[in-house]
Amino acid sequence: MLHSFFDNVFLVVGALFIGLKLRDYTSKKTSIHRFNIWIFSIYASLTSILSMFNSYMNEELFFDIRSIPLFFISYVYGWKAGLISCILPSLFRYYIGGAMVWQGIILSIVIPIIVGALFYKSKVFDNQYRFFSIKSTLLVYSVYCIIRAVIIWFVVPVSNSSWLKNNMSTTIISLMILCFIVFVINDSNKNMLLKIEMDNKQRKIEDLNSKLLNSNDTLISLLDAMPVGIVVFDTKGNIILNNATSANILGTIANKIGGRFTDSNKRAYYLHRLDGSEIPLKELPYWQTIEKGRVIKDAEILLRRKDKKEKIILVSSTPIYDDKDNIANGVVVFQDITHLKIIENTLRQSRKIGEAFINGITEVLILIDREGTIFSLNETGSRELGLKVSEAIGLNIFDFISPELKEKIKKKLNEFIKSKSYIAFEQELGERYFNITLYPIFNNYGIAEKFVIFSKDITKLKEAEEIKN
Repeated sequence: MLHSFFDNVFLVVGALFIGLKLRDYTSKKTSIHRFNIWIFSIYASLTSILSMFNSYMNEELFFDIRSIPLFFISYVYGWKAGLISCILPSLFRYYIGGAMVWQGIILSIVIPIIVGALFYKSKVFDNQYRFFSIKSTLLVYSVYCIIRAVIIWFVVPVSNSSWLKNNMSTTIISLMILCFIVFVINDSNKNMLLKIEMDNKQRKIEDLNSKLLNSNDTLISLLDAMPVGIVVFDTKGNIILNNATSANILGTIANKIGGRFTDSNKRAYYLHRLDGSEIPLKELPYWQTIEKGRVIKDAEILLRRKDKKEKIILVSSTPIYDDKDNIANGVVVFQDITHLKIIENTLRQSRKIGEAFINGITEVLILIDREGTIFSLNETGSRELGLKVSEAIGLNIFDFISPELKEKIKKKLNEFIKSKSYIAFEQELGERYFNITLYPIFNNYGIAEKFVIFSKDITKLKEAEEIKN
């Protein structure tokens, strides 16, 4: 009996190992429940048949563990699996023959299948990598052992001591083997579920990495397409990310912000104020952003590159905070405004030259709109109004002239609707005579929006004409 026990243990270990490998293989090929029932039912049948070779006989009754695989397959997969798995073992037991063939088939093949199927729970066991309760499984199998023992008592002519010995030993051995089977399957399922979970997490990580790489590529492409330079740096001033425009503007990208290198005292570029003085480190926008969390906007800085080229850049910087509201990184955005500054200086010079020309004219020049609002005037015009140039701008010219002249000018302004040429007329103001000319300024739609009033004092000319006449 002891020899048969160890043979059955080795058989169970081998069959269990092959069965788990078979399950793992079929799980990769198919997830169809019906297909698994056929495969494992046939496998349980073969295992049951092999166990009959390791049985021992007592009083013309075979004792072995053929019932364990049949019970377990019906307990796991239900009636269909039980019916399929009972065919081959029943035929084999009938083939072996003996005095109690039908008793052996009913007691060790049919009844364990019926008991296992009665306790089958489809909602619980349909998961391929399910966990089995050792306590519940052994309890259900114990029910079968009790039923078998009772039937043997009434059907098989066996002594009391032999009945007790055989049933106790067979039950204990079967429960030990079944406990081992459930424990190994649960442990294998646990490892398999952990592996599946790890594989799923790995796939998610790979998907996230792929999406992150795609996002990074998209972000870098987007940044490179932007017309402004962008540099992202950490709290130590190390550059993390920069776009192509920043490299074009700065000429050389150092690995630290401000044109500095980590392993060298050399500088890729220098940053100065517009007056040419170098900006101290603590006054640079990025330093104020990292150290003090300040948002710097539109700081004009003179960039002197390593290749001796100079550029004026407009710099803005802002901090990036982490989840704990600590400064984690900073972003500097800058653009080359050298050409804009050149245009600005040119316009400023042109304006000064224009003002010099206008102020050099001794006649009155005033720029107004159709409502009479003063937009510009020369010094002669401001003296005639009794105001400074800055004080007169924004006032209404009609507030400074007589009602008669006001109506006359308004009437003349309306004439520009019919005629787009200038209009000239003479006007007597007190004891003085003026030659007033109105020049229209048209917008893109051909509408006269503003007008230049050119007024020349012709009093002396009038007096000379009167003397001559």
